[in-house]
Formats: sequence, structure tokens, C-alpha cells
Amino acid sequence: MAHGKTTEMFLVEGTADGLVTAELSNWNGKAIRIPRTEVDACQRDDIQGVGVYLLFCKDDNGADSVYIGEAENILKRLRQHLTDYKNDKEQYYWSTAVCFVGTDLNKALIRYLEWRLVDKTKKCGRYAVLTKATYGSTVLKESQVASMEEFLDNIAVLLNALGYRVLVPVKKSSSKTKVLNCIGNKAQAKGFVSPAGFTVMSGSTVSDHLADHFTPDDHRYSALRSVSREPKKRESRRPAPSQRHLLSQVQALRQCRIPDKADRQPLHEREARAVPHVQGNDDGMPWQVRDIRHVRQGQKTHVRA
Repeated sequence: MAHGKTTEMFLVEGTADGLVTAELSNWNGKAIRIPRTEVDACQRDDIQGVGVYLLFCKDDNGADSVYIGEAENILKRLRQHLTDYKNDKEQYYWSTAVCFVGTDLNKALIRYLEWRLVDKTKKCGRYAVLTKATYGSTVLKESQVASMEEFLDNIAVLLNALGYRVLVPVKKSSSKTKVLNCIGNKAQAKGFVSPAGFTVMSGSTVSDHLADHFTPDDHRYSALRSVSREPKKRESRRPAPSQRHLLSQVQALRQCRIPDKADRQPLHEREARAVPHVQGNDDGMPWQVRDIRHVRQGQKTHVRA
């Protein structure tokens, strides 16, 4: 079970892009991140101690690579890297260095750390390793190995906290992983969403060319634009049959005039007035509206044809 750790970061120059130091509680080690442009002018004492360092590079094709080394004076070794690059002795260009120093480190211990860092970085597979050779046959006591493995775990924590996932293994899929498929354009790939983003599974293939994009004079573009500009068809607002029946009754009622006082007499005592046909009764005979007030009260007057 992993336990929580307290990390203390200090922005020496007040900006995240400048020199940064990081420490863990109850640990005698220290991390120092320094940009390439500040190495020559740096006069700090802590960076001149014994430890290991990582030089982070970016290839022309955008791939990440790292050089891992050890030195009894890290600042002096970093300046040597700058000199070697000016003299064309180094082909890679690094932009940032992350150094780890400790009060109890010595030459044998930092050689072991260098070997283990190179080995773990290669296994993680996130960065290409530029280190050519290490002292893998360093002999240490069992207690020293245990102490350096703990030192290595703390290095991994601080590297991740500083934004470098060089020692974080790539997430593997399991039986419960939801795998997403992408098929098309002569490509077939599988992947899944992971805490680090999106992971593409091994065996996936990509297309060897990019799909053509639309241009204003492309007939496919013109066809797509014509479709998008077509007015949307309005949905029919014709009422349902039950609604149409009700509307016909309402329209018929509107055509009936309200009878005046002279007209308020029984139907057999006056001349029958033509009233619009509304609906048939139960025996098939039509009924007519006599008084609109009668209709409002739900009354019907039947007139036999």
C-alpha cells in the first residue's frame, strides 16, 4: 500500500521556468531543475555535490529522449556537456537538466543509481535513452542496495512532480478495460483512456498518408456546402383529426349570430332560421345550433329536416 508524501518545491527565481528545487520530508536527497541557459552563471553549492542527473532533449521529429549520468560534481559535469556540444563531441541538444544530490552518496552509490535509472527508463519506454554505457557490475552491500532503491523511488516521485514521466510505466490494459477501435483510411488501431491521457495498444497500425482535405473548389466541398445551406423543412403543423374536429365546431359557432330579444321565442313560433350544420346526432339526423348561449351551457336543439 502506497503512503502519502509531502513535497516541498521552491521557485528560486520566482518563476516556474527558472531554477527549481524540490525535496521530500524525511529524505536527505534533493532535486534541482536548472535550464541550460543558466548553467554557466550558476554558483549554487548544492548543485556541486555528488549525485546523478538527467538531461532532457527533444528530437527534430518531436520524440523525447534523455541522457542519464553521474558525477561527483554535477555542476562541473554539466558545463562539460556544454563544452562538448560546442566542440561537436555531442550530437544531442538538451534544454533542461534535473539533478539529484544527497549527503550520503558516494561514487559507488551513484554508479548504481545511474545503472538503475537507465534500466528503468528503458523498461518504461517513454523516453529514448542516450546513455551508451553504465557501471552495471557495481558491488554493494545488501543494506546499501535497499537504501538506493528507496532513493530511486523518491527520484521517481520528484521527477513526476516536476512534470517528467520518464520513470512512470505505461498503463497496461486489463480484462475490465474498455478498448476503443479506430478503423479507416488503411489504418486499424486500438486504445483506451488512461490516467495519463489516451494509450494506443501495441499492434496498432496507422495510415502511411494523410487524407485529402476539402478546398473551396473541390466538388465534395461544394456539395457539402449546398446541403448545409438548404432550408430546413418545416414540420407539418396540420392538427390531428381530433383537433380538426374541435376546430370545425369552433368555426361553426363563430358563424352563428347571437339572437336578439325578438328572436328569443320557441322555434315552432317563428320562422326557422338557417343555421350552419355542425354534427350528426345518434340517429343520423343533423342537429343545428339555435342559441350560442345554449351551446355554452351544453344544450342542443334538434331540427328535423
